Amino acid sequence: MQYVNRKKSLSLAEKEQHDLERQQYNEALRLKNNRFGIALFQLSWIMVFVSLIIVYWQMGYQPGWRPTAEQAPHVLMPTLATIALILSGWLTRRALKTVESTHPDAATSQQPSFFRDWLLAIGLGAFFFVVMMTQFFAVPTGAEDGEQFGLIYRVMIGYHAIHAIVIGVMMLRIGYLGRDGRFHQDNSWSVEGSAKLWYFVIGAWLMFYAVLYLPFLR
Repeated sequence: MQYVNRKKSLSLAEKEQHDLERQQYNEALRLKNNRFGIALFQLSWIMVFVSLIIVYWQMGYQPGWRPTAEQAPHVLMPTLATIALILSGWLTRRALKTVESTHPDAATSQQPSFFRDWLLAIGLGAFFFVVMMTQFFAVPTGAEDGEQFGLIYRVMIGYHAIHAIVIGVMMLRIGYLGRDGRFHQDNSWSVEGSAKLWYFVIGAWLMFYAVLYLPFLR
């Protein structure tokens, strides 16, 4: 009995096309996994922030825990810092869109636009950090009535500040690496990942702002 080899031998051009398609598939799968990992991190880690908010609310029902009018935090500077943080998020997204729409051959020409928006976003984030560090020490802490509020207040601000400074340093690193125009539509994950982590910082702070300052708005 005679067997016929039905396996078709590929030409050089077909083999190169096959390799290209496989490479594109692997890159798309890697990007999908990276995005899933970031989303999983954001979903799981935001629970810690939610837990701090729940503790804040629970302590608020204890008599003598709420600060007096003299001890309450001032709202103006945190509000300005929050606006700056939101604006930094918008600039971060604009820088990311610049990278995602840039062809590899035109990356160098688009580099100044990305670099400007990215650095402005980092600068606004630094302004936010400095303002909130001044607020960290602005509210008294102690065992007296009204001063217990300062304990959880500092924990919430300090915990968020740690995330802001770590991710801010990461963004600085990305900005430094992007000076030579290496980021473009085929190499954008580093920018995208950093941007999404910065969105996490913004979202977490907006939750904190709502419980820490909105009750004191007049």
